[in-house]
Amino acid sequence: MEKSGYKIKNTLGMFDLYKGYVMVTMIIAHTYGLFDNIGNNPVTMVILGFTAVIGEAAMPALFVLSGYGFRKTTFKKCLKRQYNTIIIPYIWTVIITSIVHFFGYYLMYGGLKITLKQTIGTFLGGVWGATWIFPVWKFTISPCGDVWFLCALVVASLVFNELLNRFEGKMLFAAVLITSIIGVLLLNIKWLPWALSHGTIAVVFLYLGYVIKKKKIFINITPLQALLVTIPAAGGFLAIIALVGDFNMAYGQYPLGPVSVYFVGVLGCVCIYWFLHLNRFNGKISTCLRSLGRNSLYILLIHSIEIVAVGRYLQYDFVNNWKGNILVACLIQLVVRMIVVFGCTYGYLGIKKRVLAKMDSKINK
Repeated sequence: MEKSGYKIKNTLGMFDLYKGYVMVTMIIAHTYGLFDNIGNNPVTMVILGFTAVIGEAAMPALFVLSGYGFRKTTFKKCLKRQYNTIIIPYIWTVIITSIVHFFGYYLMYGGLKITLKQTIGTFLGGVWGATWIFPVWKFTISPCGDVWFLCALVVASLVFNELLNRFEGKMLFAAVLITSIIGVLLLNIKWLPWALSHGTIAVVFLYLGYVIKKKKIFINITPLQALLVTIPAAGGFLAIIALVGDFNMAYGQYPLGPVSVYFVGVLGCVCIYWFLHLNRFNGKISTCLRSLGRNSLYILLIHSIEIVAVGRYLQYDFVNNWKGNILVACLIQLVVRMIVVFGCTYGYLGIKKRVLAKMDSKINK
């Protein structure tokens, strides 16, 4: 039921609905051939335009959410926090992805030598925190899925924490602006480790989230005021794509340089705001999305394992060998992959819960 006079409040889990939506769209966006075969009629063009706006703002928006709850501390404590919450899961994801990739690739295509070569390239890409494909000696270094986001988040958090400890007010804004310019310039160096350029740029998004929380913008802004920002932001976004080029954070595509970094950051903030208004609904779909949002880190990690280790190969072979309607094939693989990713996520969480419960019972005896 919709509540009249709904007001946004700072509550635990207030962003779960949005994060759940992003997790679903992430898997949809990584479905091979889907958007190539969706058609070019007016209805689908509107849908594609709508999804382009929300989709390209998703990654910046996730950084904004991290900035919303950011608290400055010492460098040592910040690094320790990043290590415990992000780096350890990242390391395990790279290891598991490499193992599954080795056996999956060998079973699909055979050949021990080529399997080792492809797997080592994936492993090195994960260790390096690569965001682009680039050659090193006899190997092709490739990103280890969407977990590059975690590398960038670690870098952004450490840099932003240092800026907060040294600047405030207008000086902080200036420092963040200079940092974003440096980040855009670093995009020209494709081999930088640990998503360094992406992480430096993402400081802007953390800053936006931090300021929004500090000034209570999500709580105080009215829907009309938000609409006056939304319309030109979305329209300008589509105009820039049409006239200048695509936005794509994963590939470091910012058509107007630092200006477009702030532009897409504001667009991410707008998307978050409107999803906060959807928190008034408590149906089955919204409840499901909130559950996915609460477990978004696990979904991101398992999706990266799935898509890098075997998913990209299976999708390519399945769609290209399909004899019927290609769109049907794309939808089949989308459904199957969602079942696999979400099934593995909640299966892991169930096992983890039981193991922790047994450990607690042994300690209490």
